[in-house]
Amino acid sequence: MMTPDPTRDDISFLKRVSEEGRYAPLLGGRYLLMWGGVIAVGYIFQYLILARHLAWPGWSLGMMWLVLMGIAFGFMRAFPRSLAHKPGQSAISNQVERWVWTGVGMAIGCFALGTFIAAGFTGAPVILFDMIGAVAFGGYGAAFLVVSKIAGQPWMRRPAIAAFIGTAATPFLAGTPEVYLMGTVVIIFCAIIPGIVMLRAEPAALPEAA
Repeated sequence: MMTPDPTRDDISFLKRVSEEGRYAPLLGGRYLLMWGGVIAVGYIFQYLILARHLAWPGWSLGMMWLVLMGIAFGFMRAFPRSLAHKPGQSAISNQVERWVWTGVGMAIGCFALGTFIAAGFTGAPVILFDMIGAVAFGGYGAAFLVVSKIAGQPWMRRPAIAAFIGTAATPFLAGTPEVYLMGTVVIIFCAIIPGIVMLRAEPAALPEAA
């Protein structure tokens, strides 16, 4: 008995989508939703600690983000298995989406790492931590615009605009706890809601994965 070939089925799916004049559904929704949720939780606690609504010591901020990043990377390791049999992975839209968001993630990570090192070892101003959000929102906006064009998803321009608004608003609130409340609202509109929309539009797994 021959085992079904998922690669052949994926190509067949893409051929059918192409013949129908449709775009292949995007598969990055779970990543957006997970990162949006993690960052929103972190931002809420950051606000509560900085505004002294929670009597946690200053070092708890670093520990909180380490725990949240550990949780996020645990999900990152698990997600490829949940996508292994999703059709459309070979579509150009999904390949562009994957690499655009990888680049955005690397840019955010590099700026965050540089900020930690600069603040910890060279006495750089801690307000730089507030600017991590501005870098992240700028990257989110650019990624949404690119993927919107490549994948034929005009609705993605709305979260792109929300992200760019977050970038513009950050300098006005930097240095205050409220910058993290604003960041939470932006994350809801440019990560959590789009992630849910994309997850609902995902195709079912190929039959052999059921």
